[in-house]
Amino acid sequence: MSNNLFRTISTEVTAQSQVATSAATSNANPTFIFGQNLHERARVVEQGEKSEAPILETESSSSNGESHVGLLFSSAPALVTPAVTKSLTESAQEYEAARAAKRRYDEVEVFTGEEDETNVLQVHCKLHVFDKGLWAERGRGHLRLNDSVSDETTTSRIVMRCQGTLRIVLNTKVWPDMTVDRMSDKSIRVTGYDNGQIKIFLITASPKDADLLQSALEYRLATTKAHSQSKKDDEEEEKEEMGSKRRKGSDEAPEKA
Repeated sequence: MSNNLFRTISTEVTAQSQVATSAATSNANPTFIFGQNLHERARVVEQGEKSEAPILETESSSSNGESHVGLLFSSAPALVTPAVTKSLTESAQEYEAARAAKRRYDEVEVFTGEEDETNVLQVHCKLHVFDKGLWAERGRGHLRLNDSVSDETTTSRIVMRCQGTLRIVLNTKVWPDMTVDRMSDKSIRVTGYDNGQIKIFLITASPKDADLLQSALEYRLATTKAHSQSKKDDEEEEKEEMGSKRRKGSDEAPEKA
C-alpha cells in the first residue's frame, strides 16, 4: 500500500512540474501577442473573389523577409470613412437651395366659354333654387350677365359660379317668357333653365347690386320680347303674302281656261 501511495504522489509532482515549466516558457517569450495567428483559422480570400466582409488581418513583410500578420483590428480605422461635417451656414444654404428647386408648373390657358361674350354686369350674391316645395341653397359666388351678338341679333345669358370651386350653379339664357320679380330690397326672383327644366331661382345680393341687376335684366327682357314679337309679325306677314299669292293664282287659273 505504501508503494501505491508513493507512486501517486510522484505522479502529481511530475504533473505540477510540467505545468510550471510550460508557464515559465510562455512567460519567457514576451513577443507573443493575442490574435496574431488568426490567419491560420480565418478564411483566405483568393484574388478576384468578392468578399462579403472586410478582411480583418493584413500581412506585412519585415526587413529580414519574414512576413507576419498584423493585429486583428489594426486596419479597421482605415476602413472607416470620416464623417463630413458642415457648418450651420452651409446647411442653411443647402436647405434654401432645395426649397428653391421646387417644381415649377407651366401656366395653362383657361377657357370659360365666355370668350365670345361681353360682360355687362357682375355681382356677388347668394343663389337659392325652389325644389320640391323648399328653397335650397345652390351656393355663393359671382353672377355674370353677358351679351353676345350674332347675325345682328343680341342675346343675353346669366352665368353664376361658386366662389372657390368655380362650379357652375346657374347657366340660363334670357328668353321672352322669362319672369323677373323683385321680392325685397336684396332679393330678386327669376325663372331659368336648369338641366332642360324651367325652375325658380332666388338671387340675394346687396340693395345696390340688386337694383343694377333688376334694371339690366328688365331692359334685356324687354328687348328680347320686342325682337321676338317683331319676328312673329314678320312670319305672319310672310304667311299672309304666301296665302294671297296662292289665292291670286287660284283666281287667275279659271279665267285663262
